[in-house]
Amino acid sequence: MEISAKIISIQLQDRLKEEHVYSIHSRFPHGINVEAEGRLVFIGNKENEILPYGIVISPEKLSDLHWLAELETVLWKDSSFVTARGCLKTKQARAFSNTLPVLSALWGDPPTLNFPEFDSLQTGFGESIRSAGGLLGEKKEKLAEAVRTGEKLEMILTQWVGSGPGLTPSGDDYLTGILAADEIYHFTCLQFRDAIKNLLDQGYTTDVAANQLICAAEGAFSGSWIGFMKAYVNADEGEMKKNFYKILSYGHTSGRDMFAGFLTGLEIAKHGVKYGE
Repeated sequence: MEISAKIISIQLQDRLKEEHVYSIHSRFPHGINVEAEGRLVFIGNKENEILPYGIVISPEKLSDLHWLAELETVLWKDSSFVTARGCLKTKQARAFSNTLPVLSALWGDPPTLNFPEFDSLQTGFGESIRSAGGLLGEKKEKLAEAVRTGEKLEMILTQWVGSGPGLTPSGDDYLTGILAADEIYHFTCLQFRDAIKNLLDQGYTTDVAANQLICAAEGAFSGSWIGFMKAYVNADEGEMKKNFYKILSYGHTSGRDMFAGFLTGLEIAKHGVKYGE
């Protein structure tokens, strides 16, 4: 059995080691995760979304992926995942970068985002996206201050990392959104990413959520998030809207929780001290 990939993350191409054996981590109806070099490599197709360190195959080929999903390990050789029962070739796949081009941090107040879904859709926090994305409430005020200054940062982050049910808890999705905003405005203190990584190393959340957060902390996001952030920077309303609705489809409330975090990030950028570039 042979499958040719459609899209491959550039970051994955740079990370995999030739003739290395990797373990199958988890299986889903729309694909599998392979554990490779400290990251989870998603192979499959969920609405053609390319994840950091991911590989997209054609939807009609998903059923052919069973030969890989049923195994425990797979070999990476000559740009292919190889087993005795088949191979997944990536040489002809389109390469996609899951990171933003280098940007100077934007100055001035962030543009206002005003999708109606911000008020009509509920997040995993039990409130609307707009409400969850504001800075009202002691818990969020303390987080915003810690993100800016580093004061009591790791202790405060323990209230968010791994908070909530599911493969990617709401707290992790929310922090992913803050990290997305920080890719544009560079407002977090220098310790922020290291503090997140320290908590992930201590097992504060699920493997899938930890993978998402560690990627975001390194500036790597899904294709839809990269598309949204590029459109936001360029004030391209059509592309923003297209990618916004793709992200909203993530999980039960994952996309909503991410956008709550993104709005919080914009508020921190608007009212806080600027760090970074």
